[in-house]
Amino acid sequence: MAKVLISLLGTGRAAKGDTDRNRYEIANYVIGDSEYKNESFVSSAIIKHYKIDKLFLIGTKGSMWDEIANLFNADDDCYAAILERKVDTTLSQEDIDKLNQYIDARLGSVGSKCLIVPDGENDSEVWQTFELFYGLFDLLNSGDKLYFDITHGFRSQSVLSFIMSQFGQTYKNYKIGGILYGKLINDKPSPIIDLKMYYEFLEWSKAIKNLRNYGNGSDLKKMIEASGESQEIKNAIVDFTNALSIADIGAMQSSIKVLKGKIKLFEQSNNPIMKIVSVELLRFTEEFGADEPLSRFLFKLTKWYANNSNYAMAYLVLSEAVVSAVREHECLADTTEGNKLAKMSIYRKKEISKIYRKVSAIRNNIAHKTAHQVSLSKSINEYKYYYDALKKIYEV
Repeated sequence: MAKVLISLLGTGRAAKGDTDRNRYEIANYVIGDSEYKNESFVSSAIIKHYKIDKLFLIGTKGSMWDEIANLFNADDDCYAAILERKVDTTLSQEDIDKLNQYIDARLGSVGSKCLIVPDGENDSEVWQTFELFYGLFDLLNSGDKLYFDITHGFRSQSVLSFIMSQFGQTYKNYKIGGILYGKLINDKPSPIIDLKMYYEFLEWSKAIKNLRNYGNGSDLKKMIEASGESQEIKNAIVDFTNALSIADIGAMQSSIKVLKGKIKLFEQSNNPIMKIVSVELLRFTEEFGADEPLSRFLFKLTKWYANNSNYAMAYLVLSEAVVSAVREHECLADTTEGNKLAKMSIYRKKEISKIYRKVSAIRNNIAHKTAHQVSLSKSINEYKYYYDALKKIYEV
């Protein structure tokens, strides 16, 4: 596992008495309890503190590539060539590729890379930057820990860097070590602030959205398991999301009942995000009565799945809802034999037999991929008709 720093390189300010070269102000940077004195680059302090293995530097043609050459002890010819071409705006990717070897030598590893990106002044240039930025993720390995230094880049690059921290993780299994910003304070130690919490806000938002809109609680489960919440909260959400993910109806009813009793724990948590989570969970638990008859619970559940565009689960549950309703109406046991008798009763009733056969055919095709041809779009479009008709018959 490598520690990789992606750092944005700015243009700096004109160096005193020098019209060609720019500088960052010298500062003493503080990370945690450690202080790094007389640093001209925030990334230099970050490299030392986190023991970075690879550095990906991103900047425009006008960025301070000459100072990078100076910082990483490039030879005089390399330094002079980069400075000259930066000044006359002819600096190319090939020119700064020469810096990679000097950075690798300082870090004691291989794989660092410098990258020139456009200024980002229009949509086309933003897309170019995105593609170049995204290409860096191909250089990462699963399990790498990634740090972002967004201190010095142009505003658009800093925003894009933050977005890419989430976007790239979708395709590569790396960990976010930190999203770092150096706050320069004159004549005082300058803190390097970790903004990783902002990234976590996005992750929580995605997890809540997936539960609300798609009935998928796996992301929420992962976030809460990784949090510092009590074991009671973790157990409640794990049981609930596990039951939801495999549609174990009995376990789902039980876990909803338990979860409803634990909502207060979420509301009383010191983590503000848990209060938002509690609202979503309360809305869910109030929608489903844990002690109501199984058929009523199933009809509510199948509608909820359909509202979340999960029609596969909607049809699977709708089929079971009808069987449960008949079984309850005719006082049959909740057993394999009871289900068999309920289905025989359904097929004897003309008003529901035709509809149930269609629902059952779609359900079987979903579960077993039968030879029966089913139109996907027709199944989705006609779901509401089947649901309304079957629910009305049993008045649940």
